[in-house]
Amino acid sequence: MREIEEPPDTLNGRRLYVPMRESGCGVRLALFRDRHGARCAVGFTDAGALQRVLGPDYTVLPLARRVLRELAAARGVEQIQVDPVFAAAPVARPARRMDPQMAGALAVCAAAGAAAALLGELR
Repeated sequence: MREIEEPPDTLNGRRLYVPMRESGCGVRLALFRDRHGARCAVGFTDAGALQRVLGPDYTVLPLARRVLRELAAARGVEQIQVDPVFAAAPVARPARRMDPQMAGALAVCAAAGAAAALLGELR
């Protein structure tokens, strides 16, 4: 395989660390959604930041911005987010308190159902 020499990036001469997903024939660019729901590609200026934000589930590939834009465009994505911070925490459902009368009604129904099943077995 021939290594391709790329010009340095326009932003401080740095490449971006890009999350990639394993696929059947290698790796492919991982896509995300921005806060408005539009698809976007992401790149990080630090590989450690990528791991902290996205976790260990991605292959990290250093790419020039130009290459990232070309990969994203090939998948129909025009937006690139650099060093995004995903702030949305998992939504936790609040504990539901059951009305005591409802709990009592359920217990009575369960007891009545068990009694009916027992009587049915005895017949």
